[in-house]
Amino acid sequence: MKEVDDLIIYKQYIELIYYTEQITEKYPKSEKLALVTTIKTTTYNGIKNIIDAYKSYEKQEKIHHLNQLDTNLKFLKVLIRISYKRR
Repeated sequence: MKEVDDLIIYKQYIELIYYTEQITEKYPKSEKLALVTTIKTTTYNGIKNIIDAYKSYEKQEKIHHLNQLDTNLKFLKVLIRISYKRR
């Protein structure tokens, strides 16, 4: 049986987390408490949604978690744009 570690989306999302960690280390200290914390929390919630979707047995529940993942990704995109504009 496949494990969550074998999923392509899981592997790519882990790479996104590593990349986000590298980028947020370069932010000034003044941003670390607000924007960086929100970015990291949103990113970690995304991986949680992937794991929850993998563990769900019902199709509707899987769809719910994947919709939450989509929302997290869109929110992350907004946060990145805001941080880019503020530099």
